[in-house]
Amino acid sequence: MIKALFVDFYGTLVHEDGEIIKEITNIIHDTGNGAAPSEIDSFWWKDFQNMFVSSFGDSFELQRDIERKALAHTTGKFESAADASALCDRLFSQWSRPEIFEDTKEFFDRSPLPIYIVSNIDNIDIRSAIEYHGLKPAGVFTSEDARSYKPRKELFELALSKTGLDPEEVIHIGDSVSSDVKGASALGIRTLWLNRFGKEVPSGVTSISTLLEVFMNLDITIRKATLDDLPALRDLYLALEEDGVRYQPEHFVIGERTDEFFQSIFDSDTQDILVADIGGEAVGFVHVMILQQKKVSCLKPQSVVYMQDLCVREDLRSKGIGTILVKEAKKYGKEKGVDFIRTQVFPGNVDGMRFYERNGFCEMMKTIECQSLD
Repeated sequence: MIKALFVDFYGTLVHEDGEIIKEITNIIHDTGNGAAPSEIDSFWWKDFQNMFVSSFGDSFELQRDIERKALAHTTGKFESAADASALCDRLFSQWSRPEIFEDTKEFFDRSPLPIYIVSNIDNIDIRSAIEYHGLKPAGVFTSEDARSYKPRKELFELALSKTGLDPEEVIHIGDSVSSDVKGASALGIRTLWLNRFGKEVPSGVTSISTLLEVFMNLDITIRKATLDDLPALRDLYLALEEDGVRYQPEHFVIGERTDEFFQSIFDSDTQDILVADIGGEAVGFVHVMILQQKKVSCLKPQSVVYMQDLCVREDLRSKGIGTILVKEAKKYGKEKGVDFIRTQVFPGNVDGMRFYERNGFCEMMKTIECQSLD
């Protein structure tokens, strides 16, 4: 069961430093010996990478220190009059206040699981960036903490150790196939490659194009509700009752779902509450009841699985969870040997009616009433 999300930071939640690197490369070009920007960029990157990959354990260096050396080497190599220290300050400023991707905050708001940031960066920069954007991760683990950079295993091992999670209980999301996908996969962590720009997907790699697609890749377990689910169930029932008051204030009020109400269902042989579980949390439910048709001569002697209530947490709707619950309700009825499935929809709930029609339901009868007895 997936219990948490590990997420890369730069290139995944916020923009990489590509634009500022172009600016710095052009400055070195304009103040140097005339070498092409592409040549400068290539030398700078290779020099940085050579130091980066050998930085771990007792030989570990902070990313800022590696970058200072790489830029000093680069300005020297291309005889640039630019101040390497000042160029570094421009780069570090971007690291501390990067532009955020438009789906990042919604991703945090919607996630049913805790989000831990796992990033190749110095603590000073990521703490500043997180505070700048007002993000609230469950935890942050950096290369500085692990004294090692991804794709090496130490940073992932640190995150697993500190969270108390096993590799199979985590999904890691990142924009780098080499650092994120290969690094996490080597420890048995399931990965999602965030491919924002439509690159070719390597064989064996699962890709997503936005952070919100993560939710479609979460493991959803359907199980019978227990007493531990009552806080989540009460929140879901409240959402249903608010809908009832909105659609039919003539009949509905906000009620109280007591422990006794739930226990009576749990103890019953003819009804159950099935919950959609993500990471140990009930994020949706369907209350199913086995009913017999009225025993009158004009009705076939049939039994029905009746969906008394169905609700999915608002921030997780339109992600297929409701459809999974309907399928499980049908399965429940089939196992009980019933003839068909039934539910009711408020006439004003157009979206609800469309949802049920997509799942094979059709209108069979209309209930009409008169509010006045005059």
